[in-house]
Amino acid sequence: MNCKVCGDELRGKHGVTARTVRRYQLPYKCPACGGLKSPYRAINGIVFIHPLPAPPPVTSSILILPQTQEKSELGIILSVGPGLFRKDKQTKKQVWVPLDGFTKGDRVVYDKTVPWGQKVRAANNQFYSIVICSILDVYGVVDEQFAESA
Repeated sequence: MNCKVCGDELRGKHGVTARTVRRYQLPYKCPACGGLKSPYRAINGIVFIHPLPAPPPVTSSILILPQTQEKSELGIILSVGPGLFRKDKQTKKQVWVPLDGFTKGDRVVYDKTVPWGQKVRAANNQFYSIVICSILDVYGVVDEQFAESA
C-alpha cells in the first residue's frame, strides 16, 4: 500500500519510514505518512542527495595534508532516476541500464568533489543544500544494520 501524497510504500523493505526522516532530521517530510517527500524527481542517471553533517573532527597531533584527506561524504538519497544509456563495448550500441540498486531514503557514500548543488526551500521555510550528481559519483549504499552495530 502506498501513501496517496508522496507515493512511498507504507510498509516493506524499500519503503522510507518516518523513523528515517526523524533519525536524520530531514526537512522533506510528507504531511500524510511522515516519510520522505522529495522536492525534485530525478531523470536518467541523476541522483539528488541531502548531505548529512560531517562528524566532529578527532583531535590528534598528526598533520593530514589536504591531498590525502577523504574525497567522499555521506548523504540520503532524495530522488534517483530510473536508469541511463551506456555504450555496449561488444555491439557498439546504446544499452539501457536500470538503476535498481538505489532507492529513495538510502544512506550513501558519494564523491564530495561534485560541483553541482541547489538550494531548496523546505516546508519549514528554511533553505537546505541538495547535491545533484551522476549515479557514477555514488560509491555505495551504507548498510544500516552494520552501521548501527559498529
